Amino acid sequence: SRMKEASVAMARLAGTALTQRYDLPGRVAIPSDNQPHRFRLDERTLAAELAARAVPSRQPAAWTFVEAEWTGDAALPPGPVQLFQDGASMGRSAFAGAAPGAVIESSFGVDDRIEIDHELVRQEREVTGLLSKTVNELREHRITITNRHARPVSLTVLDQLPVSRDERIEVRLTDRSTSPDRRDIDDQPGRIAWDLDLAPGQTRELVLGVVASWPEDLPGVSGW
Repeated sequence: SRMKEASVAMARLAGTALTQRYDLPGRVAIPSDNQPHRFRLDERTLAAELAARAVPSRQPAAWTFVEAEWTGDAALPPGPVQLFQDGASMGRSAFAGAAPGAVIESSFGVDDRIEIDHELVRQEREVTGLLSKTVNELREHRITITNRHARPVSLTVLDQLPVSRDERIEVRLTDRSTSPDRRDIDDQPGRIAWDLDLAPGQTRELVLGVVASWPEDLPGVSGW
């Protein structure tokens, strides 16, 4: 019992606010075999929030993300991180480091139990007006999401609206559109998000319809 306790004893953190040193308990024998050897310095269990994110216009898939506040007394240095989920290795990731109180975030890859379909359901172009003609171009997409988990899932769906750099070009959502929960995320103009709480087996549909309008005689306007 004593030998087991000694083998898993954590290192003691020493140093100042600018430097840190870990002192291993007892004595450690390192073989002179020219091979790397690892020793556990610390172990922490953090309260983490599990959620998913998706950008269906780029890829019809949801990615699992985990966030947790680092509650340690010292900063975590940057370096490679091995990720495990339910005891299974999920690969390696690059870790940028974290100061005490900072939020640690990592992706655990695609969640194949969240099904997402993204399709263009309507596309129109019309010219209105008699003397002063206006071009109206509409695109409408439907996003269908199904939670195949046996547990509720929190999912953030992200998209990007066209942003006009000319006051003569107007961009607006259609009346059929599902109103986004957030706009201009991270101070990025046009970036929108829907925050969904999906029950097990639940399917949700989002509609994103965008109309761009501009004077017909305005040169240099093409595509989206």
